[in-house]
Amino acid sequence: MEWPALQGQELQKLKGVFATPQKLEAAFDTLAQAAELVEVFLPGTSPEGRRERAQLLVDWAGRQGQLVKRLRRESFQGLWESLPVRSVHADVSKRFDELARQNPLSLLPGLERRRRAARTNLDSAKRAQQESDEREKYTLLLAEVIRQAKLPVVAQLDAVNDDGRSWKRIFGTRRSKTLRNRFRSWRAFSRWLETSYHKVWPSSIVPLLEYADEKYNDDCGKTVLPNFQAALTVLEQAGRVPEAEMLSRDPTWLMQLASYTADLEAAQPERKQAPLFTVAIVVALELYVCLESEPEYARAMGWVVLLMVYASLRADDVQAIRPETMEITVSGFRAKLGRTKTTVYIFVKRDVGLSGQDWLATGFELWEKYKQPRDFLVLEANKGWTAPTSKGVDSSGVALYMKSVLGRLGTPRLVSGSYRLNEHRGLLPDGAYRMYTGHSPRNFLASVAAAIGVRKEDIDWLISMRVCHAHHKYLPVMSDCHGSVPEMTPDGLKVGKDLEVAKGPVVFDAYKAFHFTLAWEGERLVVVAYVTDHLDTLKDVEKQVLERQGFQLPSQEAETSEAIELELEFGVPHGRSQPGAEPVFKPELCGNRGLPLQAEWEGKKEPLNDGLGLCSPTCWRPADKGATLSPSSVVLCRDMYQMCMEFVGRNVSSPKELCEKLAAGEITESPFGDEEMQQLREKWCRRVGGDDWKHCMEIPKGQPFLLKAVARTAEVMGDPDWASITEGTDNFCTGVPIGFGEALPRLPQVFEPKAKWRKFDEDLPERDRSNYTSASLNSQQLLEKFREEVELGRMEASTHGALKQRYGEENLRIASMGAIQKPDGSVRPVHDGTHGLHVNQSITQHNLLSVPGPGELALLVRQSQEQVETPFALAGDVAAARRLVLVRERDWGLLACRAEAGSDTVFVNRVGTFGISSVLFWWARLFGVIGRVVGRAMLNHFFFQLVFVDDLHTNFFGHRKYVNALIWLVLYLMAGTPFAWKKFKGGARIAFIGYELDYTARLVGWLKPHLAPLYAWSSATRRCSVGKLPDTVILTLLYIEEALVAKDYKVSPARVDPSDKPLFFTDAKCEDGLVVLGGWDATCPLGRSRWFSIEVRPHEAPYLFDEEQKSQWASASAELLATLAALYLFGHLGEPTRVRQLPVVFTTDNKGNESLSKKQSATRWPLMLINMQLSHLLALSRIRLALNWRPRGENQLADDLTNARFSSFNPEFRCFSSFSDLPLELLSKL
Repeated sequence: MEWPALQGQELQKLKGVFATPQKLEAAFDTLAQAAELVEVFLPGTSPEGRRERAQLLVDWAGRQGQLVKRLRRESFQGLWESLPVRSVHADVSKRFDELARQNPLSLLPGLERRRRAARTNLDSAKRAQQESDEREKYTLLLAEVIRQAKLPVVAQLDAVNDDGRSWKRIFGTRRSKTLRNRFRSWRAFSRWLETSYHKVWPSSIVPLLEYADEKYNDDCGKTVLPNFQAALTVLEQAGRVPEAEMLSRDPTWLMQLASYTADLEAAQPERKQAPLFTVAIVVALELYVCLESEPEYARAMGWVVLLMVYASLRADDVQAIRPETMEITVSGFRAKLGRTKTTVYIFVKRDVGLSGQDWLATGFELWEKYKQPRDFLVLEANKGWTAPTSKGVDSSGVALYMKSVLGRLGTPRLVSGSYRLNEHRGLLPDGAYRMYTGHSPRNFLASVAAAIGVRKEDIDWLISMRVCHAHHKYLPVMSDCHGSVPEMTPDGLKVGKDLEVAKGPVVFDAYKAFHFTLAWEGERLVVVAYVTDHLDTLKDVEKQVLERQGFQLPSQEAETSEAIELELEFGVPHGRSQPGAEPVFKPELCGNRGLPLQAEWEGKKEPLNDGLGLCSPTCWRPADKGATLSPSSVVLCRDMYQMCMEFVGRNVSSPKELCEKLAAGEITESPFGDEEMQQLREKWCRRVGGDDWKHCMEIPKGQPFLLKAVARTAEVMGDPDWASITEGTDNFCTGVPIGFGEALPRLPQVFEPKAKWRKFDEDLPERDRSNYTSASLNSQQLLEKFREEVELGRMEASTHGALKQRYGEENLRIASMGAIQKPDGSVRPVHDGTHGLHVNQSITQHNLLSVPGPGELALLVRQSQEQVETPFALAGDVAAARRLVLVRERDWGLLACRAEAGSDTVFVNRVGTFGISSVLFWWARLFGVIGRVVGRAMLNHFFFQLVFVDDLHTNFFGHRKYVNALIWLVLYLMAGTPFAWKKFKGGARIAFIGYELDYTARLVGWLKPHLAPLYAWSSATRRCSVGKLPDTVILTLLYIEEALVAKDYKVSPARVDPSDKPLFFTDAKCEDGLVVLGGWDATCPLGRSRWFSIEVRPHEAPYLFDEEQKSQWASASAELLATLAALYLFGHLGEPTRVRQLPVVFTTDNKGNESLSKKQSATRWPLMLINMQLSHLLALSRIRLALNWRPRGENQLADDLTNARFSSFNPEFRCFSSFSDLPLELLSKL
């Protein structure tokens, strides 16, 4: 093929760039591309000259078209002719074996066996065979690189049927050592490329240049880069990459490579300072190591990086650590470095860290699992980073693993004094982690120490001895916090004070106050007195140590406070308990760190109540759950989570899609097959039941739950109420008592004590009552419902005579039945266990059944704001919850009823029924155990769950939120929970028990305070009564309508810090025919303070005056109007541009209005009306109001304004306004 007919020097330039005419012909396809080529390679040519030469090239290429095609075809045929062709086998099994052998790596095991056998006898023949085996090994390894890169030769050789022999010849006659060197050079680059770009083959020369620059700055040997170039060339040639596309021949790359090589050969490059870790990286690493949702080996490598930071180690130092010498004690971590001339130990103090997490012990436990005998630490990671392989990595591999871990880190945030990791916001985005090298961790301590003024000799000692010691004097402080002392604690940075024990005795509440010992110098002797617990958990060796130190331990017969607590819980008499003493809830027995979360609403703080009991783990922060559980409990929780996660992985292709269908209500039945769920339950029962696992699989008649498996699981997890399920004569498996004439057990670890009881109406006792009208009108539907319940084993049909003989006249009570019609035509039976029967009157409940309220819902929404994330929220319903509690047989007669009047057929309930007061207690107790087991098994994943009787609400945060939502669901299904699938709903905005939770706008629907008139009217009237509604009820309903239309019923749950500084003072004067409203702005000096004084006449506000035009009776209403006027005139009201929190604190001398601002409810006229108007304006402006009462003497200036005494105020700052100017549209409409 000839060159184009260009003139001398121009043709020589093109020949210098393009080695052959074929390459020049392949460099362009169109006239525009040819013109661009001329402009680049023949600079200085005029526009007209460029067009002529471009046309010449196009014409030349057109004439050469047929020749080029023939050359390509001949080259292709020559390639195929050089490969032997094998006939196709008809035998299917043989064909399958041949296809399997086409993977080059499948031949490696046989080669490895031959190579190991050759080592034992190295005669000439054996050496030749070893050379051949070594060559085949590295040929196949390099061939696998080509296959993964999908180079052109892959498609050609895959079509050849020769058992993979073509792959063995792809590298020609190159020796084994050459191939080994090429593979090793490429392997180092491949790891770097996968970590930095997540690719297996470079798509341009950019990665080549970055890799060369990093190696150059890392003081690599002078042959490293040339060897890498040789490996790249071999792979491109063997992979049949076209010459024009070969990166190894790119001019820019070749020039850069030549420059680097020349510098490396001439002298060592200038040493560059490795980029320094930031404090945020160190904090994030500590949090990442403790994050169980991340791959295990990635967390283990995070621990190694922290070891490099706190022990001042390089990457090659890490691989010198001898794993068998690693140990951790109360003092800290200690290990020995091998491969050194002298014995060198590293030590990291036990409490070192910035995040407050116990990262040192957590990471050490991970590495304890990797027991492979070796003389190095870091092993090669498997593909998913879930575990290591048996191979090691070199120091460059450690550095690459470090980068991979840095790329996984989320952003640490300080939330409520503790660090949390936001897994959705990367700490080092856009590949920023690639700039760090294996030297970056080593320099962190020294750089920080130098920055804060540590002496140089101390820094040198720190680095040379590889000892890290955290000292509070070296912690940088952002502010002095008004003289308090900041300290790093397990819960993060906290502010406290030093207790000077050297000056005298110090007494404090060790249970409520977080405390620890600070560093000191010299010798000291401190005597500490405290009360301990759990002595029964001490091992014999530990008891002997204490006794040798002089401690007098109680004998085995002596009872600890924990034993006393258990006896109080289960009702066992105890000789030392004082009569009438009420046992209290002990959060320290719940297996969690610290105290439960605080739910805040309208200025009140109470412990979070998730509806599953005081001891429920989901009442604590996710990071604090299970902190003090026994090792066996923790292992069981992890195993249950793991088995459910594997179940979800096998049965759900897209967790997000399934969750979205659940949230949209598109799932009408369980998305998991019965067979698969049964296999999961069997696996669970084998785990908790051991050899007796079949016993755990048993389900009592009339029950959906695997109660025995639940009880065994709850027992291992340390649940205080597990025994109620299977232990004793009356339990959930055999039937529980309804409490007729006997006390129900008191459970201080689950329920708060009940202090008030309902007073029942007095009526004549009856044993056999007729049904109510609603049941009589729906008797047929009621009968069908009862028959369905009989088939389900929940009811039993008999006759009156038979039941009377069976239970006796005293214990047979036939209740009046009501029936509530459902939209589908069926009915819901209502069993009246109160009127006439006196069953409920004979049930004494000592446990307060608390349920979640607005404080809990506000906390859930508030978490969305604190985590800067919209969670996945889900609400569901347990089908027929009250009917899932078995009642003991001798109480069935107390739950009798009829479907038809006059019928001799009597039905008795074998399970709980709606209308018996103790049913909710037993359901809360049963489902509380199940919910707590689920909460425990979810480990420390960030989620919350609330239960309101049979309604469930949960939300999940983090990048695993959809997977965790399904694991949560599977845990409940595994226990046997029967969900009403059609009632599932979810999303960013979700309704739950009468509230609307908006996780996007972070608002909570809240209308309850204004429903007081409706509650009052409902309690004062009998049901089914007919009469005219009072005006207050009508106004309330109109207000609710307006609020729903205006959507002003949503409030923000964000915390508002209380303020003692009032924004303004107001007062009102009421007299005959006149009301005066007055107020002044307290946010600026009195001389420049805004103020107002407004007169109100009867025709403007008739609701403030009676028939005789007197207004003194409406003073509270008038003063509330003054408050509204101040809010409006001083600019606090208005349509907000965002959801804001403005704590409006003002002062009044009316104590009743202070109470009104707290409970936000009123039923008196016209205070109720004005309160609705004010609430409407506050809600529209997203303002929270706090009204403080002050004595009249302290509110004198506001009083002066109502009495026309204006001498204390500047007339220029008066707000002139009439009563009609105030925003009272809603009030006027009502």
